[in-house]
Amino acid sequence: MIIPACIKLFVAIFIIFWSSIFFYLSFQSFYVPKNVLLREPLYFDYSIEKPEAKITLLAAEKQWEYTNEKRNENLERYKNKERFLKHGVSYVISIEMTLPKSNRNKELAKFMLNTRAIDISGSNVASSSRPIIVPYQSRITKLLEGIVFWPLREIGLMKSSETIRVREELMNNYMENVEPTDRFEFTLSTNKADIEGVYLSIFPRLNMLTSLIFYHPNLSAVIGVCLIAFVEAIVCSIIFSVYYMLKYLTNPEGVRRRAW
Repeated sequence: MIIPACIKLFVAIFIIFWSSIFFYLSFQSFYVPKNVLLREPLYFDYSIEKPEAKITLLAAEKQWEYTNEKRNENLERYKNKERFLKHGVSYVISIEMTLPKSNRNKELAKFMLNTRAIDISGSNVASSSRPIIVPYQSRITKLLEGIVFWPLREIGLMKSSETIRVREELMNNYMENVEPTDRFEFTLSTNKADIEGVYLSIFPRLNMLTSLIFYHPNLSAVIGVCLIAFVEAIVCSIIFSVYYMLKYLTNPEGVRRRAW
């Protein structure tokens, strides 16, 4: 039974497509570090004009502390025993904010986030200020998005989102000094921003390719899958060309009859 060429082509495209996705996911899981050194939620105090939050690195209690003096003494001994960040290693300090699509955020548009790194002696060793820009979405784009994705939402493949995730690097080459870093302190420029959640991430510095995969997962996935599929298509073309060439050299009459 001779299989039609269109079915062969469809099967080849199907295999190349799914195998390229598999190879890309395998490469991503191997190349991009999954073991983020720290990923913790931040809790800001919104009762003050400029909300503040802090996270302690050298204690098991990351965002709270004992008020009992004896327990604080034990905590000080624990701090002096171990360090969280390795000396001489560069780290990336980044945050991920979940911002509701509210009118307040739309009117606010942007606000500042100030970060300070404090060592074990209480000295301020590093600081940064980053603008957090709320992505703007007009009514027309909201309407078009609702129309385009409505079928997927109806069948349950996609959910409507009322929030926006914003990721920002606070310190992209933070070098741990001889004195261990004790904590990071964060201050917002205003308490008018609607913030659903904030996560802090600390991990070793990434190179250019890893940063692209980490910060732009959708774009890198499309590019990676397309490149792998292109390479697979070229390799398959070469293999089939060599196969038919050898078959023609060994049995040219059979190949001609089959072609006709």
